[in-house]
Amino acid sequence: MGKTYGAVLLLSVLCGSFLLLNARENSGSAAELRDFALPGFSRKSARLEYILYGEKAYNLGGLVSLKNPRVDMIRKEVTDINQIRSLAKVTPYALKTPYKEVEKFWADKKHSEGLIFAPEAVYDKNLRILRGDGPVKFRTPDLSMDGTGFDADHERKFVHIRRNVRIILYPKARSKGPGRTGTGKK
Repeated sequence: MGKTYGAVLLLSVLCGSFLLLNARENSGSAAELRDFALPGFSRKSARLEYILYGEKAYNLGGLVSLKNPRVDMIRKEVTDINQIRSLAKVTPYALKTPYKEVEKFWADKKHSEGLIFAPEAVYDKNLRILRGDGPVKFRTPDLSMDGTGFDADHERKFVHIRRNVRIILYPKARSKGPGRTGTGKK
């Protein structure tokens, strides 16, 4: 009985070690996601601030490599999650789209403050910053920007487009500027 118990114990230890090693190779900090939505909440108030959508993501520890990411920046006034409509499949309108069409685009997206589109980006989960080196499109109801390379930090409230920046301000944005009367004149 002692030899059988010892053999079973040794076999259990060997199988357990093999399974543990195999589990470490197939899981852990590296994972792949497809067609995902990752909500971002305020660290202070636990309010939903943004939703990061994408076709594919490779989680590598603190960094997530993304294919076709879209960031929906949620307005502060939105407190009911049922007001939020998924924008996972939304595509950006062209930079030179007439303002009437831009208004139509935003008509059913009242929860959204703005959208960022890129073919590839890296999301740093610790810093909560999204970065990309390729083309980027930034759209809001007030303006449209295209460029190359970007850094988006929701906590610090900025989107930095690094180069080749093209921007269009719409009538509402022009009337909101400092010293503006609403007529587009200072």
